[in-house]
Amino acid sequence: MSRSPIRNITVIAGTLGLGGAERQLFYQAVSLKRQGVSVRVVSLQGGPWERRLREAGVETTTLESAKNGLSRFRAIQRELTRRPKDLIYGAHFFVAPYACLAARLAGIPAFCSVHSALGADMAKLPLGIGAGVLRSAQKIICNSQAAIAEAQERGVPAERLFFCPNGIDLGVYRPPDTPKETGRPQLLAVGRLVPEKRFDRFLRIVAEIRRERDVDAVLVGDGPLKNQLQGMANALGLAPPHFRFEPADSNVAGLYRAATALVQTSQVEGMSNVVLEAMSSGLPVVATAAGGTAEAVVEGVTGFVVDGDREDLFFDRIGRLLNDPTAATSMGEQGRLRVAQEYSLERIDECLRELYRDVER
Repeated sequence: MSRSPIRNITVIAGTLGLGGAERQLFYQAVSLKRQGVSVRVVSLQGGPWERRLREAGVETTTLESAKNGLSRFRAIQRELTRRPKDLIYGAHFFVAPYACLAARLAGIPAFCSVHSALGADMAKLPLGIGAGVLRSAQKIICNSQAAIAEAQERGVPAERLFFCPNGIDLGVYRPPDTPKETGRPQLLAVGRLVPEKRFDRFLRIVAEIRRERDVDAVLVGDGPLKNQLQGMANALGLAPPHFRFEPADSNVAGLYRAATALVQTSQVEGMSNVVLEAMSSGLPVVATAAGGTAEAVVEGVTGFVVDGDREDLFFDRIGRLLNDPTAATSMGEQGRLRVAQEYSLERIDECLRELYRDVER
């Protein structure tokens, strides 16, 4: 079996919607294109990142007319025959079975990604399918050491696991150009409104803090729990102008710059883009230890990592930040430095050069 550099990659994505995995797909596709690799994205669903990819010169195709597994695979196969390909990459774990089967039929390697907790990703697939992906993918790209450790616990050899951290655009996610005005502090939470993000915790935490001090809060995101969370906020007395919901397509970078601290309450995470974006924007972070968050947040230096079930600890750590603005500012500055050192877009370039340099095929 010969070794030769990868020149043509077909990416199979589940969606190109407003999500952290989709943002990382965009960054990776653009990085590969800069390195002279031809990248094509075939997605089961479209979304805002479809336009961004095309503007960056990345060919994209969506297969929204295919509604079940068999029709999707047939549509993917038709698309794969239209362009040369050296490797197929499943950008979401739930589409990795398509990537692995298509690659096997074509006699080329398949890679897949783990963006969340591996067990949570596998649970989204029919019984046994996820284990099959772990056996057949030549490389499994993980964005946290926690995901790598979980994969090894499931029997994946270390040589088939590759760590590629999330990348953050430091030019977009940056601290404010001028010092923030003093006034009411503002707590920020960002993410898809789904059960695993546990924004019910955020609402209770904000309500409890407001019993003792004046503080504003913003929850940014869309999703199936939006009406339920709005009802809960009303019941807790959280309402404009001091509490508000913002849609996912808001100017999130601007909201980071306006905030005092990020509060992340997730039960399940991979490596949180939101946490990294907030740190890059100069915000201290109070977050659960879900997934790789504890790898990014340096306890007591860039923020605090707490047990998600201990809402009293959230209350205590947020109180520390509000009581000591100088320490909070220092944490934000240290967070920005950490992202620049470990999670920049340049780090993505380095990782992808190493990953795709000489894939055996």
